[in-house]
Amino acid sequence: MQVVPITRGDCEEAWAEAKRIGVLKNSLMGKSGSFVGLVGELAVFRSIAHLSPLRDNTFEHDLLIGSRRIDVKTKRWARRPPPEAPVNVPEYSRQDCDAYIFAHLVWRAGEGSPAEVLVAGWIERDRFINNSTLWRRGEAKDCGWVCSKDCREMPGSSLEPMESFGGWCGC
Repeated sequence: MQVVPITRGDCEEAWAEAKRIGVLKNSLMGKSGSFVGLVGELAVFRSIAHLSPLRDNTFEHDLLIGSRRIDVKTKRWARRPPPEAPVNVPEYSRQDCDAYIFAHLVWRAGEGSPAEVLVAGWIERDRFINNSTLWRRGEAKDCGWVCSKDCREMPGSSLEPMESFGGWCGC
């Protein structure tokens, strides 16, 4: 996983954009969900800057690299998750993208602000859908977590490493 430190400037930019966007439809976290997602997008954008991405934040995708449309999925964590930590996409999410990049936003303990983003890896959208597990709302995992919305999930260890992303993009 690539570690991307979060700056005060990242937080300010994400809050300003989150206020402009408002609450995303079906968001589990309300306006703070927009903030978490935008911090993740900014961190991923910086981590792949050498590939010359464009931020093209639509409801379909977040980044463009050439003709490739990438959606960044960010999950908030209280502490650093292990590499196999699950990544998921809501089942209702039928975004028109070519690939997902998954990121983990690690919150600064006791300070109420994000500390870093761990860029977990990437996967082509169709491969994710075909190889993920469908969890239905109300289903409980062995760890006690109960699914609040239908979603698709896979272990983070199943993702492609970010080092291979540029080749897939043709960069």
